[in-house]
Amino acid sequence: MILREVQIFTLRLEDIASKVPVSPEVYRNLWENIAHIITHTLVQGALMQLDFTQFLSKFEKISCLKPVPHKEYVENYVKAYYLPDQELEKWIKEHKEYSSKHLFGLVSCACQNNKKTKQRLLQVIEELERNQFNR
Repeated sequence: MILREVQIFTLRLEDIASKVPVSPEVYRNLWENIAHIITHTLVQGALMQLDFTQFLSKFEKISCLKPVPHKEYVENYVKAYYLPDQELEKWIKEHKEYSSKHLFGLVSCACQNNKKTKQRLLQVIEELERNQFNR
C-alpha cells in the first residue's frame, strides 16, 4: 500500500516537473522527507525485517536514494523484538529516539506470553517517561 502511494506520488511529481522545472535538490529533499515519514510510519506499524527489506529495495529504485535515510531507525526497532528480556530492558533504556508509544507497542508485542516481564518493562518505560518529563 505504501509503495503504491509512492508510485502515485512519483506520477504526480513527473506531471508537475513536465510543466514546471524541478531542481535535483528539490527532488532529493522531497524523497528524503518521504523516506523520513515512511520510516516513522513503519516503526509505528512494526513491520518485520523481511517486509522492510523488500520495501527498501523497491523504494530505492523509485526514489533513486541509496542508502535510504533513516533506515536504521526501523531496523533497530524491528531487531529489538528478538532480544531476550534482560537485553530488551537495556535496549529500551539506551534508545531514547523512540517515543513511549513506540516502546509500549514493542513491549506489548515482544512479551505477549510473559505478563510479568511485560508489566515490568512497561513500568520501566513509564519511569523513563517520568524522568524525562521532570527534567
